[in-house]
Amino acid sequence: MSKPVLETFKQYVMCGGYTDSTIDSKMRAAGLFCKFLGDIDIADITYGHVEDYQNMLRQGGRAAKTVNLYLTHIRHFMGWAVKRQYIDRNPLIGLKALPAEIRKQPVFKPDELVRLINIAPLRWKVLTCLGIVGLREGEALNLHRKDLDFETGYITISAKRGTADTWPWGIKNHTEAYAPLPEVIEMPDIVIPFRSLIQRLLESVPAPQPYVCVVPGYYQKLLRLYRAGRLHYRKKMTPYGNFDRDFKVLQKKACVTPLKSFQDLRRTFAERLRKEGYDLKDIQLLMRHSAISTTANYYLSVDEKELVARANETFEGYRTNVP
Repeated sequence: MSKPVLETFKQYVMCGGYTDSTIDSKMRAAGLFCKFLGDIDIADITYGHVEDYQNMLRQGGRAAKTVNLYLTHIRHFMGWAVKRQYIDRNPLIGLKALPAEIRKQPVFKPDELVRLINIAPLRWKVLTCLGIVGLREGEALNLHRKDLDFETGYITISAKRGTADTWPWGIKNHTEAYAPLPEVIEMPDIVIPFRSLIQRLLESVPAPQPYVCVVPGYYQKLLRLYRAGRLHYRKKMTPYGNFDRDFKVLQKKACVTPLKSFQDLRRTFAERLRKEGYDLKDIQLLMRHSAISTTANYYLSVDEKELVARANETFEGYRTNVP
C-alpha cells in the first residue's frame, strides 16, 4: 500500500500530541521535503534523499540550527514509521548534523533599556519589563490576571484552556513555571516601578478581559474569530497585530542600534543573573530551559576579555600568596 510522505506525515503529527507551534514547524519540514524531492512513497526514501534535502536546505540560506531542526523532524517521523512497520529502516541513520556556529548573542545595554522605558507607552513599558524578568513573547501576551501574585511576588506561567473568554494556549516544555515579579526593577539611572505599572495597565483593561497585555479592541476581534473557529494558532501564540514591527519602531524611537528582538530581553535577564553570581543550573531553572546546553550556548554571552582578565587574576593570586 502506497504511503506518500505528506499524507503519512499528517498521520504522524496527529498521533503525537504536539503543540500547535511544534506541528507548524514539523509540517514546514515535511512541506520543504516534498517541494525539493516530491511527495514520494516513504518506503522509497533513501539516505541519498535525506542528504540531498540537507544540502538543499543549506543552499537555500537557512542557518545550520534550522537545517538540523528540520532534519530532526524528518528523523523522528521516519523512526515512527519504523515502529508502525511502514518501513524497515530509518534512512537518516548515519546522517550527521551540521556544525552550528555559536555566536555571541545580543543583549540590551542598560542605557538602551532606560531609553526604551522612558519613551514607551504604558502597555509596552509592561511588556518590556516582562521581557526583562525572563518572559517569552507568547508568555507575556498570554498572561492572565490570575497569573499575577502581588503578595508573594511571582508570576505563574501555565497553559491555558479554551473557555468562552480565552483561547487554548500551550506553554513551552508543557510545564507550569514561575517568574519573578519584583516591586521595582533597578538599573543605572532609573528605578522602574514594575508592579505599579502592571496595576495601572490592569485598571485600563475592561474587567471581563482576562488578558493583561492584549489591546482590548484587538482582544474582542480575536475572541470573535475564536468563537467562530477561525482563530489561527499563530494569533493564539502571539495575540498582537504585528508585535515584531511595533517593537522595532519603539527601538528606533529610543535610538537602540542595532535593533534587537524581544527574545534578547530574555538574554539580558540571563546575563544579569550571571553577573550577579547565579550558577548555570540556577539560570537554567529561571529561564525554564529543558536543556542546560540551551542556556549555556544561546543565552550567556560571556566576554572573552573578561574571562582572560579573571584568569590573569587567578594566576597572579599565586604570586601574592607565595611566602
